[in-house]
Amino acid sequence: MAVLHIRTGWPSRKLSPNGRFHFREKAKATRTAKNDGYYSTVTALSARTDWFQFKAGPGRLSITIRAFPPIRPQGGGNHPDADNLIASAKSYLDGIAAALGVDDKQFDILGVAWEKPAKLAALQFEIERVQ
Repeated sequence: MAVLHIRTGWPSRKLSPNGRFHFREKAKATRTAKNDGYYSTVTALSARTDWFQFKAGPGRLSITIRAFPPIRPQGGGNHPDADNLIASAKSYLDGIAAALGVDDKQFDILGVAWEKPAKLAALQFEIERVQ
């Protein structure tokens, strides 16, 4: 089965369900993340010849999120846990769904795979169509 790899930036703290930010700040972060998810998906699809199997159609799409958290300075804060990371990634998933032409109800989030902290923090969504 083919897997589509979509790499986006690290989610803003403003997208955290535990964050207490002004609604305009959160709306701007949400819009930015959705656009990042959309354009990252379009870019990933354009590099494939079998892109059509990920577009709208019957069946579910299973998603694994690979998290490459930022490198924190000594004693410089914690990374979010898996459920907060998934909630923070909701806007990215909305953009991915829009680019694929599917409803995000078709997504089955399998979980978060934590990778080694990276200088360029990112999320990688691995999408596979389930028959």
